[in-house]
Amino acid sequence: MNWRAASAPPRSSPGLTSTCSRAAHWRDRGGAAAHAVLANVPQGRTLRDDAADLGWKPNHKFKGKLILTAPDAMPVDLNGVTITIAGPLQDELQALQDMHDQWLRQRKADPTRPPASAMLAAFVDKSVPNLSSIVLLAECGGKTMLLTGDARGDKIIEGLETTGKLAKDETLHVDILKVPHHGSDNNMETSFFERVTADHYVFSGNGDYGNPERATLQMLLDARGVAEDFTIHLTYPIEEIDAGREADWVKQQAKEAGRAKPPKGGVRPDWSAEEQGLVAFFANNPELAAHLIDLLDKAVV
Repeated sequence: MNWRAASAPPRSSPGLTSTCSRAAHWRDRGGAAAHAVLANVPQGRTLRDDAADLGWKPNHKFKGKLILTAPDAMPVDLNGVTITIAGPLQDELQALQDMHDQWLRQRKADPTRPPASAMLAAFVDKSVPNLSSIVLLAECGGKTMLLTGDARGDKIIEGLETTGKLAKDETLHVDILKVPHHGSDNNMETSFFERVTADHYVFSGNGDYGNPERATLQMLLDARGVAEDFTIHLTYPIEEIDAGREADWVKQQAKEAGRAKPPKGGVRPDWSAEEQGLVAFFANNPELAAHLIDLLDKAVV
């Protein structure tokens, strides 16, 4: 097994709209509410505005309707790439709509209420926006790639089973798996890595919010072991990731210590590079061969 640390541009934006056809059922949320559900994700709004500047119309083939998976959803061929939608499920989109509708009612009652983007930021660690992530299984030339957004592992499994791509109690193997939510352990269980295996695992976190979490990497190793042949790809140098993770750890420790009621299990201990760091994690697993890839994305002065 190998891991590859690579400098890369900032992480991809969550909450993007889809332009696939026949890959899922489309649901018209209607007027301003439908527009607002898409617009309350800041990065999604930026993408929408950029598309408008380029003359592109998001989902123009489907009249702006939203995407979700369903048992009778059909895959779509996009210039030789077969796309299957494995998420979100209808209940997850409904939960997102309900959350936004609640904000609209509160906003109407109190015009001074923060904008929708601020409301969404308050939910950054909650499940409602993340569970509405679009999950795509792309297939081309005998190769497969599973793109998971910020979806939770059990919901990805449910979506794959719903589409028939993953049979009950069976496993699915793909060439590339983008690990959900930048490798957050809030979204993962070892069982996910047992059900969905890959030749290449991509962790896109740079240390912000503690991601990728060491616990997630441990889950992967527990599921696959060191004897199997697979590669772990990191999109930032490992030392940079650990620096970001340590900063977040210290920040969260201070928050826990400042609470009137201590968190269950008490305040987290001081950061330990040996116990929490990814550098130590890979050092403690010498079977992993370190390989740094320079993507030349940084400006040269």
